[in-house]
Amino acid sequence: MALPGARRLLGLGSRAAAGGLLRAPLSSVAVPRALCVPAAAAASGAAAAATAAATPKRSFATIPQPTCLVGTTAPDFTLDAYMPSGKVEKLCLSELLQQHIGVCLLFYPLDFTYVCPTELLAYNSKVQEFKDLGWALVGISVDSVHSHKAWCELPAAAGGLGGLQFPLASDFMREVAAAYGLLSAAGFALRGCALVGPHRLLRLLAAADTQLGRSPQETLRAAAMISHLHAAANQNKVCPACWQQGQPAMEATKEAVAKHLQQMKAEASSSSSSS
Repeated sequence: MALPGARRLLGLGSRAAAGGLLRAPLSSVAVPRALCVPAAAAASGAAAAATAAATPKRSFATIPQPTCLVGTTAPDFTLDAYMPSGKVEKLCLSELLQQHIGVCLLFYPLDFTYVCPTELLAYNSKVQEFKDLGWALVGISVDSVHSHKAWCELPAAAGGLGGLQFPLASDFMREVAAAYGLLSAAGFALRGCALVGPHRLLRLLAAADTQLGRSPQETLRAAAMISHLHAAANQNKVCPACWQQGQPAMEATKEAVAKHLQQMKAEASSSSSSS
């Protein structure tokens, strides 16, 4: 059966998103309803005058206006999760943070889709590297734990995951995705990555649409920066652009940044000369 064009574009197959349209509990900004009407639908002449007369002067539509959560305390949650052991258990963010430096929350749209399994298996191959940094991985979607279980038990050759080394949590009520500002208008989570560090501080929040797959290397670098700056000797330092694990952090001073910029220019000049 041919897939509908819109769902093929999203990479979600023919599976309908459960729950329909749900809105996150976000603040809103008022927008004149006239701005929401397609130009092709606007009347002209006498018809336009009649339309204007029939339209209330203070008729508004609303659009979500989310507040960025980075730098604030991350929303805590307890969800049912399908664990690597094959069991379903309660998973609590604050409890995970008692055992790890940080937790990487990988929000993804839906089980049994196209890009999602490629991402989860890519991150699964890097689980030990995250553990070495003191980080835990958690996948989150709006699917049920039963769906997670079936997907994990399905072999990769058949489009399944064939097992994971990190849990898949069920945000079935969509409350967690909404709390992090990652709930799409279609009712599923965007491809979001939330890095929650010590003291449950949200250090990084990134999101992409359904067509763009993520790379675990990007997430590992960000987690490594947070872990590096968590060390007592580095807590008043910063990680500059293109910082890589094993490099020192930079002092947050004018002198330090001037020295670093000189090094960057020298490296760029050397690279240009060699090429």
